[in-house]
This record gives sequence, structure tokens and C-alpha cells, in this order.
Amino acid sequence: MPQISQLIAHPTVSHGGMERIAYMISLALNEKNYCLSEYNKIHAKSLKLLNRWPMINEAIDVHYTARCYKNQLKSYDIVIGHGLYGAFINHPKRVYVHHNTFAGEAQSLRGLIDSQSYFVCRYLYGWIDKQAGKNAIRIAVSKSVADETQKYYHQKPHRIISNSIDTEHFQQYDYYKSREHFNIPKNLWVGLFVGRADIRKGVHTLNSIIPQLPIKSTIILASPTISKILNTENDKIFMAKPISYDELPLLYSACDVLIFPSLYESFGLVIAEALACGLPVITSKVGVVPEIMGEEPAFDQMVVDSGRDADGFINRIKLLQENPEIGRRQAEWGRQLVEERFSLPRFKRDYVELVEQILSGELKP
Repeated sequence: MPQISQLIAHPTVSHGGMERIAYMISLALNEKNYCLSEYNKIHAKSLKLLNRWPMINEAIDVHYTARCYKNQLKSYDIVIGHGLYGAFINHPKRVYVHHNTFAGEAQSLRGLIDSQSYFVCRYLYGWIDKQAGKNAIRIAVSKSVADETQKYYHQKPHRIISNSIDTEHFQQYDYYKSREHFNIPKNLWVGLFVGRADIRKGVHTLNSIIPQLPIKSTIILASPTISKILNTENDKIFMAKPISYDELPLLYSACDVLIFPSLYESFGLVIAEALACGLPVITSKVGVVPEIMGEEPAFDQMVVDSGRDADGFINRIKLLQENPEIGRRQAEWGRQLVEERFSLPRFKRDYVELVEQILSGELKP
């Protein structure tokens, strides 16, 4: 039986988007009785010399991890690397999943992050990202990432396999019962923000949106980490208690719209989750959004060109409040879209097919 390993920074039981996708790959291949193993990063010894450059420590981890697992990985039929982890690995059947491009992410945040962070992400991480793609079968998680790998690294992905969500888990629940679960007043219009409340996710834009919200409107933040930049003292913002994965569909179902002013996304799992739960979205044009624009006017109306455009988000919030039918049309279309294109069964089929083609020699680096 073929043996396959996955190399990733953190265990797949973690809650990050990348870890969840790697876990889904494991599910798909385990169902076909492939032997799966997982390797995680081993932290290099702390070097005082690099205390002033903490981001460089991740690059050290990548190199150190590759060195530690060099001999073990040779025995596998296929090695799948995620998020820089896959660089410096010499294997004839190596797959590298581009969950983003670090060069593209740095460019999208330029001017908002300090120069040290920009140059490390743009050039050091970008270089490692490019090295990881060399002599590997490259997989992009969206068309936007595929475009970025060609633009910044001059590498064309061998295949685009879109990220997915479990549509059996993410489904719509009763609006009022879901509100009762979270003690949300029935007459309160609620925008929802899900994910890390940091610079990349548009925290500066949130600071501008919140004071301009209409009367009897609020934004609930379901965020594992919150940047100090975010002004949390405004009475129109509500910090949700820690939300478990099991509770997320209930929270989506209890709100009126997802507000997603992200500056950079490789895909945007939160968008797919919201649509699967019948929640309309107001989003910036990031990740998978350009791919699905043009299919439903009610979706296109709620897309803001830039995550930095706070006025664009406020205008669409007001438009949605005045025309709730836009949200209903978008939600009906969105659930069908996710089931057809971003469902877990489709994802599993794509990865099983990928592995079978690699093992047969049909697909090569």
C-alpha cells in the first residue's frame, strides 16, 4: 500500500485554515486506505541574535525541519508540503500546496506593516515559497493564488484544487433559535466578523466602519486573536465568547450579514462557511471572490473593490438593510454554489485523483 506523508507547521488538529485543509486531505486518502503520516515543525533552539528579527525564526524552523526529517521522508511514495514546509525537501514525488503566496500577501499589506515585516515576508518567505515550488507538483487553492505564483515566482501550478468546507456541518439553523442560543436581541441588526482581527483581515477598516453603523446595528467579533489596533471600546462592537467549531454554524445563522474587509486571502473559507449557512456576505475582492463574481448580481452588489474602503462597506450595509431581498437572493444562490464547487466530497475526489495520477506516473513535477 502506498505511503504518503504530510509536512506542515502545526498538527492538523489545530484550528487554522491550512491545518483544516491538510486534515481534509488526510480524510480523503485514509478513505482510500492509503497509509498517511504527518510531520510537524521542530522548533530550532532560540538564538539571541535573532530576537530583534523574530519573523526569521520561522525560516529557520522550515530549514531545520527539512533537515530533521530528511531521511524519514525518503521512504514515502509521496510527500505533501504545506505553507513553506516542503522547501529544502528532495523527493521525486513531492507535492507543494500553495495556501497563499507570501510575496502577494506582503504586497497587499504594504504601507500597513513595518518595513522589517514587509521585507521578510516579501523576499525571505517569498524566496522559500518559490524554492518549495521548484521540482514539485504545485497545487493552488484558488485561481487568485495560481495567478500570484505565476506573477511573483514565474511558476505555473499543475492544478487548482479549491479549498472546501463540510456542508453537512455548515448549514443554516433557525434564525431566532440561534439568537436565543447567543442571547442576541431579536430587533438588533447584526453584522458578523469571523477570524483573526488583525491588519491582514482589515482591522483598520473595521475601526472606520463601526462608528458609522446605523442605529440598532452592531458587529459581533468571533476572533481567536484581536490586534491592539482595534478600538474595542465602541458600544457598537461586541466581543463574542470563544466560539467552538461546533457552534460556528449557529453563530452564522444568528446574524444578518458577514462583514469581511480582508486585505488578502488565498481563498476565504469564512465566505464559503457563511454562504453555506444562508448568511449573505459583504466582502472585499479577495481570494475566491473574483472567481464567483458575475454569477449572481446579489453577490456582486455586495463586493467592495478594496478592503481598505470603509465607506464602500458602510454603503453596502445600508443598501442591504434597505433591501433585505438582496441578502435572501444571495443566500439562496450561495448555498447551492458551495455545495456544487466547494464541498468536501468534491475536494476528496480531486485529491484522490491527484495522488492516483502521481503514483501512476501520469502527473510529474
